[in-house]
Amino acid sequence: MLFISYSIFFLGTVVNATLSIHFLTYYVRITSSKALSLFHLSFFVAALVGVVFWLRASRMIEKRWLYFAGTLSTSIVMGCAFLVLGEGRLFGTGNLLPLLIGHGIAGFFASVLWIIPASMIADIADEDELLNGERREGTFFGLFYFGEQIAAGASVLVAGVLIDWFAGLIPGQTHQSAITISRIGMLYSLLPSALLGIGALFIMRYSLDQHKVIAIQLELAKAQTLQKQFVFNHDLQDSKPTHKKRTSLETGEAI
Repeated sequence: MLFISYSIFFLGTVVNATLSIHFLTYYVRITSSKALSLFHLSFFVAALVGVVFWLRASRMIEKRWLYFAGTLSTSIVMGCAFLVLGEGRLFGTGNLLPLLIGHGIAGFFASVLWIIPASMIADIADEDELLNGERREGTFFGLFYFGEQIAAGASVLVAGVLIDWFAGLIPGQTHQSAITISRIGMLYSLLPSALLGIGALFIMRYSLDQHKVIAIQLELAKAQTLQKQFVFNHDLQDSKPTHKKRTSLETGEAI
């Protein structure tokens, strides 16, 4: 479930990032290069703050719930972009401040996914080792990041196809139709929001809570202790000198 959930999350976030320039240019009518830089900067600054916060929170709150809360909150923030920004909406067009605040909030919550999944994979690897006796975390991480790369590639394809076929964007044209502008907002906001919502639902099937993880780690520690004891006893047995009887042919009597 973690693999599916994170792949869907990554698909949604990359679709959102890919269409951001179209959203800013046509939907909210912000074209200043400085404004665009501040827009992206707000996300990463807030995300760095979020990493510190979520690292501390992960010591007290279940990883599954942190993942769920971060994904669902990011989904809600993304969905709000279409509802409160744009022509005729609450914050209208050309208004940079709400964009910076919203993008910063999204970065804060999305940063959960920068740290929690790797820890969850480590827990899965522990459970797998307990069940199968092999340490295969490299395989799990490989599959995880393979899914991420597939999602990234698919998202660029999906965004490109939808911006042409669904939104009907005319390349190189400054003014687009009202329906095209509205659909750009939907693709940037509502589509990724829906994908992240689906990803949040999938993670609820993840079953390893803190109690199970602690129990698994204790069992692994026990098994490792027994293995070390066995190796130590075996080495000790091998190190004992073997005494052979000297025969009477050598000494005239048995020793």
